[in-house]
Amino acid sequence: MTAHDCVPLHTFHVLGKKDFVPILEEFYFSRFQGFNALTRLLKITPRQLSTRLKEMESQGLVERSGDSYSLTHKGKDLGDLIQNIKGFHAKYHEGFDSCAGTPCSTCENFIQVRSSK
Repeated sequence: MTAHDCVPLHTFHVLGKKDFVPILEEFYFSRFQGFNALTRLLKITPRQLSTRLKEMESQGLVERSGDSYSLTHKGKDLGDLIQNIKGFHAKYHEGFDSCAGTPCSTCENFIQVRSSK
């Protein structure tokens, strides 16, 4: 059995890819301002962003129309799952505020990690 045979493992494998969640959340919160703006905001290379967007498109999470991308219903559902995970973590781990309802790029912890690179 591989990770792709197990639904939860497959989903967490996808979510665990570098920069996947922050990119998805920019779409989820309707903050996508264009390819170059997203590379600057998330402090990732154009190649990294292009790779993730192609993967997300092939998985049916985003759709491309010309130079623009938008979240699909499937992508929105995955964004909802991420928000539930954030809420779960805050509920069961003392000392953590919930970041549910906000994109990773606005989180102090995300900003701190990206600034140290």
